[in-house]
Amino acid sequence: DVIITCCCRLPVTAIMVEYHVSVGTYNHSLYGADIYILSSEKRHELQYVYEPHLGPVTAMAVCGTTLASGSTDETIKVYDLVSQQEQGTLYEQKGTITDLQFFEGPEKTHLFSASEDGSIAIWDTKDWECVRVLRGHKGAVNSISIHPTGRLALSVGNDRTLRLWNLLTGRSGYTSKLKSVATLVQWLPNGESYAIAMGKLIQIISVADGKVSKEYSIDTPVLSMDFSSKSDILVVGHGDPKVQVIELSTGSALYTIEAHTARVRNVRLVPTKDAEYLVTSSSDGFIRTWMLPGKPKNLTLEDKLFEMKTGERLTCMSVLHANDTQEDKSDPQDDIPEDEESANKTTNKTGNGKQNTKKKTSMKRKTSDAEGKKTKQISKEGKKKKRRKEEKA
Repeated sequence: DVIITCCCRLPVTAIMVEYHVSVGTYNHSLYGADIYILSSEKRHELQYVYEPHLGPVTAMAVCGTTLASGSTDETIKVYDLVSQQEQGTLYEQKGTITDLQFFEGPEKTHLFSASEDGSIAIWDTKDWECVRVLRGHKGAVNSISIHPTGRLALSVGNDRTLRLWNLLTGRSGYTSKLKSVATLVQWLPNGESYAIAMGKLIQIISVADGKVSKEYSIDTPVLSMDFSSKSDILVVGHGDPKVQVIELSTGSALYTIEAHTARVRNVRLVPTKDAEYLVTSSSDGFIRTWMLPGKPKNLTLEDKLFEMKTGERLTCMSVLHANDTQEDKSDPQDDIPEDEESANKTTNKTGNGKQNTKKKTSMKRKTSDAEGKKTKQISKEGKKKKRRKEEKA
């Protein structure tokens, strides 16, 4: 059973925050709940508890009403959060699915999946066709991040490389050899810099000159990180129960949050008009919500706004703010394939690797008989059309 407990220290003047949180576990399960926090009350609505995978859940992503989860069983499961039905399974990559990221364009939305086999697959969420597979890493891809414009992507892998992908051409435009294996990569919200986590070290690298602008050392290996909407604060979850909050301009630690009793596996900032909220999850089985203080001060467990006890060993987390929209994305590119001329305007360096044609991909949709939906598979005619397009390209 899922047990919900609340702490009543919420300030009277606090503004409501509403979000959907999904977590994956070592026991193959998914938990999803809607969380509501007001100045007068705190409540939740448990939406689902699934056990869809044959192995631990290793990656999650949510966009609109769609949830995707990846596992050590080499599959990606897709769900509709409204109907609370599993929509099907994505098959393309071999090995553990290590990361999942959605990118929402004005007309199309794509799901990016990274795998232990060294590939990155791009899926069109309209029909769940695999439109492209990016290959270049010589080992597992550990983390991916899509630029706010949707034109570029970054990836890091066990081969100790950082790769910059031109999504308009599907080619690796730049490769950098790293001193050690990076486990995380993430663009800052302003798109002007990106962060790489390598063990206990976090580096902020400027796009303008490719140099390290800031460097932070953490006491234990970094497991998760997130940036404030203004790109001025970095929040770090690591192998310690405390969360580190760092000021990017000075590089100094502002304060710590005693968030859990075990290592903090995931951190996610939820911005609102009047405050910045933080959602954390841990190996101790708890999901907690915090409001970042206006002035730096250390927070303890007593300062939490809300907590949810799952009783599970949590592995990954995805948070969708109720007010998340597409409007704050600047000039997103909804169509992944583009012409070479447009691609060269996006990045100065372009790799010589050949574009990868897609392999046979299948998505089987499963829905309840009550809804009377028919099972849908990719048609042979659809595959022929895609092959003709690739030959023209």
